[in-house]
Amino acid sequence: MSFFKELHYLLEWLEEHELTVGALSMWLVLMVFNNDCALPTVSGEWLWRVTFSVANRRIMDLLHCSERQLIRYRCELIECGRLRYQKGTGGKAGVYTLVPLRPNVVARKLPHCLSDKTTLVYDYEGMEEQMLMQK
Repeated sequence: MSFFKELHYLLEWLEEHELTVGALSMWLVLMVFNNDCALPTVSGEWLWRVTFSVANRRIMDLLHCSERQLIRYRCELIECGRLRYQKGTGGKAGVYTLVPLRPNVVARKLPHCLSDKTTLVYDYEGMEEQMLMQK
């Protein structure tokens, strides 16, 4: 996914949908965190992980909000279909999934070049041949 393209699509989406300033701010913070954990491909593209973890405290510190406000913003994003969330267990951070706004974005398993592992990433339809991790 592209940060700027996704931001552009969000602005179009906002023409017909409403978000509070808090929920919009949280979406932007989550976009930055998701962008920071993107994976590079051999072709130079960056693929965003479908799921990523962020501690509540980290988000609260950035948004200068309480845990109650954070939960309200998160629920708002979930209700409008922009976010999925799985609560962390055993003191671990929750797992977030930003729902892409851009059309033709699909989740794919990305094979790692140096191991048998795979990572679920967002990619554009029709780009499978470019999906190899850099060494």
